[in-house]
Amino acid sequence: MKSICRWLGRKRVICLLGAGASIPVGGPRTTDITAAARLKLQHVIDPSTNTWVQVPFIDEIAQRLDDFLASQRCHFEDIFHVLETLESYRAGWDPATHERYKPRPAAFFAPSDERYFNLMWLIAAKRSLLEAVAEQVGESQSRFDRDGRHQWFRNFWTDARQRATWDIGTLNYDDLLEQIDPRLEDGFPSNPKWARFDPRRLWTSRRLRILHLHGSILYGYLPFSEREQFVDYHEDLYKYRSSAEARETWFRKSNATAQSHEESIIGPLITGLRKTDKLTVHPYDEYQPFFVRLCTSLIGCWWGAIRSAICI
Repeated sequence: MKSICRWLGRKRVICLLGAGASIPVGGPRTTDITAAARLKLQHVIDPSTNTWVQVPFIDEIAQRLDDFLASQRCHFEDIFHVLETLESYRAGWDPATHERYKPRPAAFFAPSDERYFNLMWLIAAKRSLLEAVAEQVGESQSRFDRDGRHQWFRNFWTDARQRATWDIGTLNYDDLLEQIDPRLEDGFPSNPKWARFDPRRLWTSRRLRILHLHGSILYGYLPFSEREQFVDYHEDLYKYRSSAEARETWFRKSNATAQSHEESIIGPLITGLRKTDKLTVHPYDEYQPFFVRLCTSLIGCWWGAIRSAICI
């Protein structure tokens, strides 16, 4: 306990940044991302004519959700969850599907409209939605004016860094804080193109640390040409120097399946409504327990200080 208190006595601050932390400097709101996703068209084959067409499939899904919810409008995470679920049940109803990919509740349902279970349409919609999220975040970052109208934001974090050592958990997909202070430690070493996660950097660092608990637009997968170098799990994520380079790797692999036998897309952007099923790969499997340990250490220190005060 004493060592924990001495550690915290050096003014180490634990901070959790919610999804709205970047809104004051132009970060996208949930409504912005949802609107952008609903505007996207999906380039797919019309099964009735066997021709390529542009369809507003995401918006059709969203309209059905809005009608169902009645008192509120759906948001992009609702839509993504529905797309994952529809794909899970579509696979489950296929007689050729292995049992490990058959959600058990699918035995009690049947499709009411086949077009909502079209594999190509579902894949295209999921891709469009993730692209919409990345584009909205990327566009907001490009408008970040650290030396102009958003200088107050930079000054706040610069001053905060000088007053204490910070451990920051963030639910945002941007890298605004890294733009302000490139020395933030996230477990990824510097690399000219991509970097492999090294948890030891977090454990041993005494610098400012940042944990992207739900992903980043800079995360991507290891290039196929480099995979013989490592024996990493194929879902593990790497950090790229730009969002454009990272996104080139996003859609070249199959998706993971949860214990419930439902699709659970583990990726650079953790979204949808099954987040806990998606935090089992590097760096998320290190970020989550690491942040929990930081918080419990802080609580332990507080409790120790209270007990000491009571004894006095």
